[in-house]
Amino acid sequence: MLEVKIAFFVIGAFFGMQNARIVAEKTVVTLHPEQQLIEFEQQNLYAVLMRKEDSLLLNEEWKILNTPENRSWVKEVSDKDTAVLEFRKEDKSITAYIAFTYSEEKVLQPFGLYKNKEGKWCIKNIPDWNIESKEGTLKGGYWVFDAQQKIRFSVRPYFETIEKQGYTKQDIYSYIVRSQ
Repeated sequence: MLEVKIAFFVIGAFFGMQNARIVAEKTVVTLHPEQQLIEFEQQNLYAVLMRKEDSLLLNEEWKILNTPENRSWVKEVSDKDTAVLEFRKEDKSITAYIAFTYSEEKVLQPFGLYKNKEGKWCIKNIPDWNIESKEGTLKGGYWVFDAQQKIRFSVRPYFETIEKQGYTKQDIYSYIVRSQ
């Protein structure tokens, strides 16, 4: 089984941030095999906070993410020259758009994407991620996709229980508006 090293709904994971707090309510992943391009649209960003001090760490994390010269892509983002991170304000929420090209398919393995023996793209079905796709088929615990077609799936991590676990959910849009 392939180990997922980069949870693509955690924006800081693309920049090697340990214990990153900013996550997406929903992430749409689109893989364009012909162009060797992968896109991540992280919708409705919010922070998961445990203690009051976490808001200071959130402030620091947001500064790094929002300042291109302060951030550095993880080694798994192979073509850093084509890598892009853009923030978009959409209907009182913040969406992060991340995209990069790749020259080898193995670059996508840390994201949990790989080709099986039949040459089809696969990703493990992690129940708490709530993966959905019109292009893929769920087979034996894996989502399977045609290797030649554009692949698109969404992930809605199971964060509904964060309040029960003692965490606070802070939407990033409100945080930015208050900080300005």
